Amino acid sequence: GEARWAHPMLHIFVEVRDYHRHAVQAGSFAGIEEEARRVSEVAWARRGDWQRLFDETGQGFFYSEALGEANWDDPRAVILEEQRLRFSLLERMFKEARSSALLASPPTAATTATALATTAPQSPREVTSSPTPQPR
Repeated sequence: GEARWAHPMLHIFVEVRDYHRHAVQAGSFAGIEEEARRVSEVAWARRGDWQRLFDETGQGFFYSEALGEANWDDPRAVILEEQRLRFSLLERMFKEARSSALLASPPTAATTATALATTAPQSPREVTSSPTPQPR
């Protein structure tokens, strides 16, 4: 069989590509940063209940009661990385479009930083019960 590999953040690249296509068709980048922020907030809310727990040996793991999933690595870190990539790509897209007539007023680094800060996770709660993930 043929082996295939897809970048784990491919969906972010596709999302930003679609934003660019929409902007070109609409003739404006208006609303794209707000939509990207909304997408990030929805992603965070969907994964926001992860808790840091410990098994009987003291090994830390992460558990989501809503999803019924356990993981050795903090899934919230992936969400933050997705946000960083999303807003980094958007900033790059806005910079490249700045000279064109498509972009009236691009977001600044400050608004990008604010977008990341408003969806950043809070510290995980540490408790000592729940199912542990399978050994690595």
